[in-house]
Amino acid sequence: MGSLSVKSVILCVLILGLILDEVQVEGKSCCKSTIARNCYNVCRLRDLQPVCAQVCGCKIISGNECPSDYPK
Repeated sequence: MGSLSVKSVILCVLILGLILDEVQVEGKSCCKSTIARNCYNVCRLRDLQPVCAQVCGCKIISGNECPSDYPK
């Protein structure tokens, strides 16, 4: 019974690793408003960050600081 539990934990860790590997951050996202930020956050769950940024009025930047016109 103990080995089944260990195998289950190992399998869960491997699956979680595969899922997290798929979630890749392309850069920092900057949005013009809270509404745009919420739109982007919901949309990006489908793994379409560039499309979501464009549709929701956000930008994906490579640095750490958002432009002044994209404060959120």
